[in-house]
Amino acid sequence: MTRIDKRQLLPVEQFTSMHDGQPYQDPHKWAQTLRTSVEWLCDDLGLPSNPSWEVEYALTPEVQHKLGEAFDILERINHWFEGDVARAWLWFRDENIAGFGNLTPAQVLKERAPLGHQWLLDYISDKESGGFE
Repeated sequence: MTRIDKRQLLPVEQFTSMHDGQPYQDPHKWAQTLRTSVEWLCDDLGLPSNPSWEVEYALTPEVQHKLGEAFDILERINHWFEGDVARAWLWFRDENIAGFGNLTPAQVLKERAPLGHQWLLDYISDKESGGFE
């Protein structure tokens, strides 16, 4: 079966900052772009909340990995919402998916790691190919 990828690239600069000349996923920029708080973002992604959110914590592999997985999903579904990434985030956070036991995509990432990310990408591809309708 041929996979359809209708990805609409997200503007990376809305999600990243620079540290020592290297880009990193910045939770503060994520929260601003998605019109939420860093605390809600952490909760949705299953990350421990860090009151100070210093760069060193944001740079940890766990934080960068979780944000990277969420970015992949948002980038794949952004076109479903005509480029409105905040609406795509609401889907990611709130949409119950029957095929995953009525878990939301955010819950699938949290509770089905490490496979949840790939399962969601497969689900999106299948849905875009006419499945799950």
